[in-house]
Amino acid sequence: MNKKTLCILLTIVLIFCLSACSSGVPKITCGVYKSESSNAYIEVFEDNTVQIVNYDLSDLETILENDTIVIAGLDENNAKALRDSWDFNRDYANKSVKFETDNETYQYEGTIGLTFPLNNPYDLGAVSWGISYYPAEKKMLIEAESITTGERVSEVFVLEK
Repeated sequence: MNKKTLCILLTIVLIFCLSACSSGVPKITCGVYKSESSNAYIEVFEDNTVQIVNYDLSDLETILENDTIVIAGLDENNAKALRDSWDFNRDYANKSVKFETDNETYQYEGTIGLTFPLNNPYDLGAVSWGISYYPAEKKMLIEAESITTGERVSEVFVLEK
């Protein structure tokens, strides 16, 4: 058996072993996730859309805006333009919005991200925001912590049974 054939055979065996050992990433469970501390809830639908109801996203928005302004080094005019263009309550609250799924952290942290891209022309700072989904606990978490001011927002939502 020549080296090329041996390498191909070993590659096939390695791919087979890796695919057999991986359990895959679970799907996001559709349904209503109720807040643990308010009347807010998140409803997840089969078509990769969510509805965030009775939850004020303005604190999260402010944290991401401020960090982006500092990280991108925006002057007053560009900072105002960014603040004027982002309105999380207008764009994401109380209506169905499409999300993208980010599975990268699942193998390390057990979370799946529901991400929402942001219109950020500076490509520095926040380019998206998201909700963390914990499939083992059937929980969702909206959370942000400012790297520039230390401000923090956090809300836990639990799947309604």
